[in-house]
Amino acid sequence: MALQVAATSRVYVRGLPEGTTEKAISDYFGKFGGVANAYVEQTGGFVEFKDSSSAEKAAAAKDLALQGKPIEAKRSMPTVGAGLMPAQAFVEPSVPETALDVVVIRGACTGTAISMAAMIAQAKTTVLVIWDRASPVQETSVSGALEKRVYATLEEERPDQLVMGKAFEFFGSGSPKCALLHVQDDKICETKNMDKPFTDAEGTAKKIAGNHIETTNGCYAAAIYQPWVHAYRAVLFFLVPPAMLHDWPDDLGVSMTGTRRLVKADCLHWGAQGWSVGLQLTTDSAPMNARLAVASMSTIVNGDDDMKNKLSGKNVKLMMPPARGWCNVKASAAIQAPLGIKAN
Repeated sequence: MALQVAATSRVYVRGLPEGTTEKAISDYFGKFGGVANAYVEQTGGFVEFKDSSSAEKAAAAKDLALQGKPIEAKRSMPTVGAGLMPAQAFVEPSVPETALDVVVIRGACTGTAISMAAMIAQAKTTVLVIWDRASPVQETSVSGALEKRVYATLEEERPDQLVMGKAFEFFGSGSPKCALLHVQDDKICETKNMDKPFTDAEGTAKKIAGNHIETTNGCYAAAIYQPWVHAYRAVLFFLVPPAMLHDWPDDLGVSMTGTRRLVKADCLHWGAQGWSVGLQLTTDSAPMNARLAVASMSTIVNGDDDMKNKLSGKNVKLMMPPARGWCNVKASAAIQAPLGIKAN
């Protein structure tokens, strides 16, 4: 089951007529439930309801208008601050109404990836999932019945080949909207917690080797699914964990993880197809990450070729839209200065 973002009782409003008073928006939004507080500055503001269900109704309402002028209401998201970014008040990211047709998800089985799979499936998109998932529990009754095999060839790719075959079956013609998502493991082996990583050669080497596998897994994704990606002009996304904010991290072990550098190689980009985009997470909140990543994937895949060409080979930082940038209300204890979103 997908992780849920905690509900809030606030909506941000923009497009208010000049001279709108706090009493006016309180009275107007009172039809959705009891209003605890309201704030207006210029043409934006917020309404704090007494109950979160009232905020949900207000954000879902269509054709909102005040004094004959259309206005917008956007649900507030919980404040997030995990040491990776300043605490901010956020608004819910917009998701295009056009759902994707087929999404293949592979790689690590993380909380964000599980939430994304659920959200995409709920949008009536065909989702094919193949995850690397190690069981922490040693079941002797099962392990004793298994035969250990060592492959001399790339036999381990067979599950991916089967999934790609299924992806080919769903559409024989037309221009379906497709995406491939490769998920990097967010449990990264770091050497910063080791007492003497430079003298503990064996311990350091194990961490480097474990992280390097993440790079090879990304290469496998591009190589295996290349025929499908090019046939359906799909976008290849790499979900990059928060600890990988830089191409060459300071940590000795993490620096050998080349997912961001693999994105920049843009190995599948050929003409107007095969775009590669890194989705760089910036918070440890899996529900937030899932919403941002799904919204970004949908926007890019549904976008035109010009957008895809500009983003291909780049790592896009996923950040919540700040409330101030959305409705022009000034910074306060609850509303901090906005952060810019950029691709690098």
